Amino acid sequence: MTADTPEEATAPASTPSTASAAASQRKFGAKWELKYAIAVTERDPLTHAPTVAVCLMCQAFEKDEAVGAKRKKTSRVRRFASPWRPDNMKRHMEQQHAVRWSEYQTLGDSEKRAFFSSGRATRENLVLSATGGDVASMASEPAPSAAASVVAAQSRSFLVDRDIVSELVGDVLFEAASGDRRNGWNAPGAAAGFTLQEEASPEADSEEVDLNESRYVARVDSLLQFNLCLKYVAMGISFSQVVPLYQTTVEETGMEGSLNGTALTEQQIASLCRVACAVNLQTLKDALRSGVWAFAIVLESGNGAGSPYLDVRVRFERNGTLHNFHLIAIPIREEAPQTGEHQNNLVVKCLDVVAPEWKSQLIGISTDGSAATKMPACARALVERLARECVAPVFCEWGAAQQLEQVVQEAFNALCNKRFMSALTSLTGHLRRQRALIREMNGDTCPKFEEGQWRSMARVLQWFAEKRVRLIRFIEETRPACAPGLEWWVTVLAVNSVVDRVNVTLAHLRGPITQVARQRECLMKLVTDLAALTGALGPLTASQRVSVAQSDYEVGDFTLSPDATLSFLKEQGSFAINAVDYLVESYPACCQASVDSTAHFALSIIARAHRVAVDSDENNSSTTNTSTSVPPFLPNVLCKMRNQVFVTELQQQRVRLQKRFTVEQIEQIEAQHRNLRTAYQLEEHVSQQLDTLSTSASFSEAWKDRRFGGKDCRLLREFCGAIASAASTPNSPSSGAEAEFSLINWRRSPFGLSLIDFSLEAILHAQQYRTLSRLREC
Repeated sequence: MTADTPEEATAPASTPSTASAAASQRKFGAKWELKYAIAVTERDPLTHAPTVAVCLMCQAFEKDEAVGAKRKKTSRVRRFASPWRPDNMKRHMEQQHAVRWSEYQTLGDSEKRAFFSSGRATRENLVLSATGGDVASMASEPAPSAAASVVAAQSRSFLVDRDIVSELVGDVLFEAASGDRRNGWNAPGAAAGFTLQEEASPEADSEEVDLNESRYVARVDSLLQFNLCLKYVAMGISFSQVVPLYQTTVEETGMEGSLNGTALTEQQIASLCRVACAVNLQTLKDALRSGVWAFAIVLESGNGAGSPYLDVRVRFERNGTLHNFHLIAIPIREEAPQTGEHQNNLVVKCLDVVAPEWKSQLIGISTDGSAATKMPACARALVERLARECVAPVFCEWGAAQQLEQVVQEAFNALCNKRFMSALTSLTGHLRRQRALIREMNGDTCPKFEEGQWRSMARVLQWFAEKRVRLIRFIEETRPACAPGLEWWVTVLAVNSVVDRVNVTLAHLRGPITQVARQRECLMKLVTDLAALTGALGPLTASQRVSVAQSDYEVGDFTLSPDATLSFLKEQGSFAINAVDYLVESYPACCQASVDSTAHFALSIIARAHRVAVDSDENNSSTTNTSTSVPPFLPNVLCKMRNQVFVTELQQQRVRLQKRFTVEQIEQIEAQHRNLRTAYQLEEHVSQQLDTLSTSASFSEAWKDRRFGGKDCRLLREFCGAIASAASTPNSPSSGAEAEFSLINWRRSPFGLSLIDFSLEAILHAQQYRTLSRLREC
């Protein structure tokens, strides 16, 4: 049979069964209403997906008379429902409304929308009656699905330890004035409250209660209401704003009947948030009590809200994953520093309840290093107190790498003024469109850059510095309007030189260096190297500042003269020497602009990096009972550690280990390290596996294979997990809160006297409620 035969030329698109299956899965097309002259009259109350549509031709006009028809034409309006078949819609139009359908198809979109304006059909009043298919007025009240009604009717009870309710929820969060807290919390009409377990109703279904050793029962009447309110609060919406938002949601979904039809009050929302806080704290307590031998405290600066606060978080390892959860937030009161001691008392009180053995479990205290280079006074005092009360030294890290990253970012923000960015943006876009040049450079395209990200900017400037000779020749040949001046190129070369030194220091800080003292040495070496490179002087004493010339640039404790900056520019090579000499003679203003930009950029990094080093030394030297060395915790580094060194690190944690492990298990940890090291030395596939692992890999990624060389290393992983929780490195997890909700609608009241803000706690606990729920299920 040849290819021209009908059998081979056109194969059927699908069998009837597959066509039916495809139709049942087809979604309602967004353009079908206008294309086929139909209108959606019913939608699913939850998904809002169309469920019923009607023919507008049938509604607005009579059907055409069919020649030779034996049946009498009807006035019934044709309805369409899932599974959606647009071919049936078209066939109905061609058979029942042939004349008007031909006219309708010739119209434009705007004319089609006005085609039925004089008719009796509109989308708002089109709905099919249950009997006969005749058109009736659309129901104004949506009907909730049976599944939604079931969820709305579900209740949930939680068992919470008595000290969490009485000491934290009552004293810290709710601050009940009455001594009878057991009855004071349950305000009349509250949606949720706490009841002593022995006073709970004996008829309550025991299957609804999480079985643990709790003493209070917290009951939520509607699980749907509870989850919905927490989602709103997690978005940073205030309690007063949640009330109308929740009510509108209930009305639009038709859930009034399922949710008892009562309006939610701010008092009830606060009650639900207190339950969420209590359940979260109970989950953390259970996790720290049962499966964690040591944990770390992370102090993060919460800058996403209207007022600054210190976020005290708990970081620990469980089943090969590092977790980072909010514990309590401290509003920073710069105008009332005397409150810091009382706030720290509350943090200690919270630890006493959530982690009763924290003095033997706390292994490290670190900062995120993403905020100011100097920690607030309340944070430093908190670190001092926690470290002093622990039974063994704790690791303290201050995030030097992150602080240096911020220093460089601020320097780039100042460098990238309107003139510099205009030249960079125009030239980058122009070069990326030059296909002939890209082919000549073997496909080496100018990188894209993201404004506001210094690493992205530095990558582009490095490309310009490396390709400078060819790019300048191309610009001289083509003379584009976006060609920058010589001063721009000289500045790029100088900035690239500074960034190269910064990247070397960042690589050291992110590597195996863990001692605070060595981190400070790296920062001080960077300051010394950049000062020698650029000719900067400092740190200056008070007497030396008097002799600083007015023309010199000064940032912090360092100064840089214009002549030294010119010399630094000429150090970038013969091109820079010729360019600077030419600019000085012919375009002194342009030369001065390059000197200004370069001096401020270099001096900003030098002075602020020096400040970071000094502050880290002050923070560390003022803290007692601290250890400045976090040992390696990734398998690709542990495999190269001698057994004697590992055992020494293990013995330093023996006081904590004995609280969780038996003597035999501690010996197994040592044996598993020996097995890891032996497998790395003798088995090629193990060594290849570990050598290809990046030093910046996350803990979960590095330890996803809990067996190396066929040997079980789970106890070793558990030991290293606590060590990793104390490290302030990219390997440690971030909270994720500010990534998910960059702005929090919270601002501390200047007249408030409370040491802890309940609305802020409600937001932060609501954000992590679902994640902690999954932790409870593990």
